[in-house]
Amino acid sequence: MVKKEKTRSSKVPLIIIGSLIGFFALIWIISMIVNSNQPINNYQTNSSNSDSSYSVNPSCRDVQTPYDYVEEYQESEPYTDQECESKTLVYSITNFVFISSTCNNQLEECTNYFLGICTDKIVYCTDRTLVCSVDINNLDDERGSWTIKFNFYKQSDNSVGATDSPSTWLYPHTTETITGTGRITTKELYDTPYSCSYSAVNEPTKQVCRDVIKYHDVTKTRTVTRYKTEQQCN
Repeated sequence: MVKKEKTRSSKVPLIIIGSLIGFFALIWIISMIVNSNQPINNYQTNSSNSDSSYSVNPSCRDVQTPYDYVEEYQESEPYTDQECESKTLVYSITNFVFISSTCNNQLEECTNYFLGICTDKIVYCTDRTLVCSVDINNLDDERGSWTIKFNFYKQSDNSVGATDSPSTWLYPHTTETITGTGRITTKELYDTPYSCSYSAVNEPTKQVCRDVIKYHDVTKTRTVTRYKTEQQCN
């Protein structure tokens, strides 16, 4: 009986010591676990706080961003054109001549008789031909046609009794005589004086052209640099 009591009393301290060792070991393990998790929690907290600060209150500013822009513009450019005008051919009229006054048919009327004989008479002309002429001198380098109007008139009162308008073609630097003929068929005294005048009623023309510099507006394009305002945030 004495031996059993000693054995029981020796086991009690061992149990207490083992319990203490186990308790402290558990506390050490818990402490290690807590210490190992602490930096991770702090980093996550700080990180979450930083993200929250960025999204709520960012730092932004306006900046000028360049970009290419194609624009149209008007530009005056020279070009060569032709301007033409009509000019009269260079010519002259010379050697104006009243050629003749010819009576083709005459009529005699007796105004006094003596013993049945006509002692005084008047001679009339009932058909008269008048002729005038001029020289046309083409002084130009081109061929042309001229028309000359002749007026045949009575010198006593300048009344026109007949007209004629002949035409002719002339080569460059040539001369030609144009003749006008008038016919008077009224009954007039045989020696009635007539004359004539002339005028150019058809003067030939030519086109004279020359090169001139003119300007017109042309639409062109060019690329220019422009700027637009944008927000840049940090």
